[in-house]
Amino acid sequence: MFFLKKIKLRIFHKFLLVVVISAVIPIFISGIVLINKFQFSLETPISELHINLAEGIKNKIEREMAKFDRDALFLSEIIHKMDQNSRQSVMLSYINNEPLLKEISLVNPKGLELIKINLLSEKTQELGNISGEDYFKEAL
Repeated sequence: MFFLKKIKLRIFHKFLLVVVISAVIPIFISGIVLINKFQFSLETPISELHINLAEGIKNKIEREMAKFDRDALFLSEIIHKMDQNSRQSVMLSYINNEPLLKEISLVNPKGLELIKINLLSEKTQELGNISGEDYFKEAL
């Protein structure tokens, strides 16, 4: 009799193990699927938010660059008719009103700097030749 109880107990444990495994595996698989869907649903709005922020920064930079282009064109038209001291005072007042600029130069078509104003430096700036620079060649 004792032998039969032991066998029944073992069979019951095996049956219980099969039932538990058959219940846990689908729950585990559906849990993994739900976690992946939830992760994707969280990542999508966050990445869209980052894209929108990056586009906003890009648009702001483009507006500032367009403003600098317009200002440079306007200054070049005004400065063309002035003497050296007037040019320097106009450029100094412009750079004082633009917090994004630290240096401004007036360059002739050959690439020689005629005036150079740097707000961060107290001493007089040496005038240079930028005719060999890529940005100067592209501007022409």
